[in-house]
Amino acid sequence: AIVVTVLITIGAMYARGNVPPDLAAALLIGGPFVALIGFIDDLLGVSDAGIRELLSQVDKKTLSMALKVVPDELRDHIFKTMSMRAVQMLKEDMEVLGPVRARDVTKAQQDVVALARKLEAEGKMVLKAEGEDEYVV
Repeated sequence: AIVVTVLITIGAMYARGNVPPDLAAALLIGGPFVALIGFIDDLLGVSDAGIRELLSQVDKKTLSMALKVVPDELRDHIFKTMSMRAVQMLKEDMEVLGPVRARDVTKAQQDVVALARKLEAEGKMVLKAEGEDEYVV
């Protein structure tokens, strides 16, 4: 329980920009935390229309599992594109899951990101807004 709390706290701090990615990865090397950072990065920058497109195609059980241990900021970003009833149902689905293995959550998050990348390749959504691409010299 303590490890999950630490993951959520560091994840939330990272999502707010309070922890740089390399420091966050160094705090808990590898495993679910690095995947969580990627999941947060990939979805926080998606427009509401993009999130709605993703939600229309993602398996609801996979989504419930993927959102099980994400910062409130990401949950809110996704929930604001949904009806109140849909949010309530998704929250109930997440509660019904009970305790889950970290690897199952990581797999669900990877599945959601893979779907998002597929939709981006099809031109149905954009993972990063224009002007946010990183450049190396």
